[in-house]
Amino acid sequence: MQNGRVASANDMPGFTTDRAAAAQSLRLPMGLAGASASPYFCLSDFVKNWPSNAENQSGASSQQPTHKARIVLMITNGVDPYNGSTSILNQDSPYVASAITDAQRAGVPVYSIYYGDTGFRRGRGSFSGQSYLLQVAQGTGGTTYYQGTGNPVSLIPFLKQFQNALAETYVATFPVDANKKLVSLKLSTTLPRTKVNAPQQVRPGTIVLSQR
Repeated sequence: MQNGRVASANDMPGFTTDRAAAAQSLRLPMGLAGASASPYFCLSDFVKNWPSNAENQSGASSQQPTHKARIVLMITNGVDPYNGSTSILNQDSPYVASAITDAQRAGVPVYSIYYGDTGFRRGRGSFSGQSYLLQVAQGTGGTTYYQGTGNPVSLIPFLKQFQNALAETYVATFPVDANKKLVSLKLSTTLPRTKVNAPQQVRPGTIVLSQR
């Protein structure tokens, strides 16, 4: 995440299924003041420019369409520096709300791992960042992972939880009037000891993922 957008390391074009190439492209962030902008600017830009396969499947009548999941995992402190104070009384950011709406329209659940930096690692900054990440997760059907207000010693436990969440993700379909407006969605289950995460709003025609 850089300058309000998602930049590919080493100018790697688009996505890749080559795990070795993806691992080699990982780099530490530049650490320049202002270059990180807002993680929610980056999220909005990313989901808006992520090619969708939902529209391409609408004409497939003879075959069952193949739904390819599109899921985001962000590692960030979650702080929105453009929303002013990180006070507990100032936790309604229009930029966070816009990012949630953009992800809902694209049908992309957003997961996150909280990882603080030197500027906002403790106190109100930690609270504010985790609060925003929770809002994004609840709004899009994802989950946010954090360990108190400090940084985890290792990301491996969180990555395993994320992997398990993906393994328990399903496509949900339901009838609704055809339009491009967002509609509210509430899922429940009668299975014992089972919790379902799903986006709070969806756009008809968009692939919807739910996590058990």
